[in-house]
Amino acid sequence: MNKHKLSISFSKEYFELYNLLKDKSNRSNLVCKILNKYLKENKDINLEEIVERAVAKALRNHNIITVNSSKLDKEDEIRQEDKELINNLF
Repeated sequence: MNKHKLSISFSKEYFELYNLLKDKSNRSNLVCKILNKYLKENKDINLEEIVERAVAKALRNHNIITVNSSKLDKEDEIRQEDKELINNLF
């Protein structure tokens, strides 16, 4: 079986998670199960749309561009979970 490897770094704010994972014998399986569960529970989340709204809001807030979209205005509020997901992705 081919193994696909991925290296991740932990910022200081996630040091406790790092310690938790480093002590687990099968951490890859644990991470996969947690991510799989998260994705199943949040299958209606469209990451592209979240990023688009965040970028449009940032551009508007800095008077760089005017975005005229009722969908973006209506959904301007991004949930804290979405913000954390975006921060973790980028």
